[in-house]
Amino acid sequence: MTSKKSKILIIFLLVLIVIRVALPAIMLPQINNYLKDFSAAYSMHIDDFGLSLLRGAYRFEGLTATARDPKVKDPFLTVGLIDVSISWREIFHGRILTDVVADNVKLILTQELLAAVDKASKEAKAKELAEGKKAAGKFFPLEISRVDLRNSDFLYADVAALPPEMQLHVTGLEGRISNVTPLEKDPISIVIAKGSLLGSGTIKAVGELNLLQKPINWDMDIEVHDFELTKINPLLTRKGPLTFERGHLDVYAEVKSEAGKIEGYAKPFLKKATFIGDQGDFKSLKHLGLEIGAAAINALLKSRKDHTVASKILFSYDKGNFEWNFGHAIRTAIAHGFEDKIEPGIENTYQLSAAASQPKEKHNEKN
Repeated sequence: MTSKKSKILIIFLLVLIVIRVALPAIMLPQINNYLKDFSAAYSMHIDDFGLSLLRGAYRFEGLTATARDPKVKDPFLTVGLIDVSISWREIFHGRILTDVVADNVKLILTQELLAAVDKASKEAKAKELAEGKKAAGKFFPLEISRVDLRNSDFLYADVAALPPEMQLHVTGLEGRISNVTPLEKDPISIVIAKGSLLGSGTIKAVGELNLLQKPINWDMDIEVHDFELTKINPLLTRKGPLTFERGHLDVYAEVKSEAGKIEGYAKPFLKKATFIGDQGDFKSLKHLGLEIGAAAINALLKSRKDHTVASKILFSYDKGNFEWNFGHAIRTAIAHGFEDKIEPGIENTYQLSAAASQPKEKHNEKN
């Protein structure tokens, strides 16, 4: 009897080994066929597919995404590794969910790419969109508990082929989205992220999402610390004649969106900053206004003992209209320079109404 059980166990293990070795090679071509038609706007491809039977996991390696528009030649997305595994902690709560880890992600956005994706999406038929969703369901057949982002980069250029110093980029991104598949009794998903802005200061974001609402309701707290202002000079020279000779920047901002309407504020703090500009480059009234504004900021910097300028900028977006309170920004900047100091930090002004009874969870995630 013992010998028979041993043989059964050995056969079972051999079957698992055969599945482990053979299945990835069989599935890889099928996966790439699905990825090719994943979207009407772009196609994707993976270099390898692997299984881990003991962990209850599978992985995609070497994913690339390329726009179908021939004007956008280079891949806009590459991912070194996507690992999908059973979320064992959720099993103890009576749910079968997965954890997704994306490592070494690089996303490059340009105006050309965004225009191509928007055009393709508008032209796509309902059937094509449904097929794309069906393909996504095959790669992630179980609902997701959380998504982790590791060692990743985000780049944006308003024109393709700009040199790196003229691109807006966040590198070394680490982040997590928790409770990706929410329940009515627990509707809030938490987002945290951290990275390096233009290779200088640290940018951090903490937010809440209510994925059960349509459109999705969300709010986000964003902080930038110790950003070296000279890093944006290549970007500034493309837009106007002013650059920074020195200085650092801190920013504290809150943004909230409910029912499609966005509102928020940003508090920038310029520290020991100096604007400079070549008089020969001032060619319009707009440039003259920039020169006057820079001179005023330099004067405010000199007026304070700590050599800082700060302001509070209120803004909103609704039905395609973006507005910001210029008068309030000027008043708070002047007040900070002479009498009423703006305090650094997040003010906790905004919070999702559905999360009103959960302030402790949000605070704990931030810390």
